Amino acid sequence: LFRSKDYLAKEHGITKMGMTGFCWGAKVAFVAAGKKEGLVDAVAACHASLIDKADVEAVNVPICLLDSKEEPENHTTEFKPIIEAKNPTKNVYKRFTTVHHGWMGTRGIESVTDFEKDEVQKRWHEAMSDLVSFFSGAFA
Repeated sequence: LFRSKDYLAKEHGITKMGMTGFCWGAKVAFVAAGKKEGLVDAVAACHASLIDKADVEAVNVPICLLDSKEEPENHTTEFKPIIEAKNPTKNVYKRFTTVHHGWMGTRGIESVTDFEKDEVQKRWHEAMSDLVSFFSGAFA
């Protein structure tokens, strides 16, 4: 990623880079953001799996965590206070209580019944808007 970031800066003037992980990819994104300073300038995760308290504590860039109703309760009880305390103006924690794990990815709009489709689609668009707002604010 450092080479990618260097290339984008040199060739295209891009100076900020973010990373978003879905499900297991959240672990990769949080570990990357927490291990190497300067690797990413903001990190986000949708319906995160496998992250733990140490992963969240290690991140020193803006964080956005968007959970479904099926993520473990410790995301709310442990991760949310850490996220909000680190940077209350840029960090985001949000729980989508009407959609299932995976609604932003492979278990999204095309994989649900017609009964669920409208709700999943609405929440998908809401979360995508949240991600755009988050990265815009993090990079400002």
